[in-house]
Amino acid sequence: MQACEHLTPILNSMISAGCSVQGESGNWSEAQHVVHFSSPLPASMRGLAQPPVVYYQAGRTPHNAGDEGYFCRACRVGLSFPTTE
Repeated sequence: MQACEHLTPILNSMISAGCSVQGESGNWSEAQHVVHFSSPLPASMRGLAQPPVVYYQAGRTPHNAGDEGYFCRACRVGLSFPTTE
């Protein structure tokens, strides 16, 4: 499982909290690598972002399920969690 130096502390917190990784993907237009989790982001784990990491939310579209998570703008790496909508 890959995460950049900025996201590794958040990734470790998620794993410690019992979040499980569903898979990984890469080479997106905006991201080089994304770690996908199988369950929604725990509410207690929101608000962990510090620059260059940002929290994001993306609503459901006809082609994609909604998701939220963290994205490192410097390294172009993300942590993605499905939303419950």
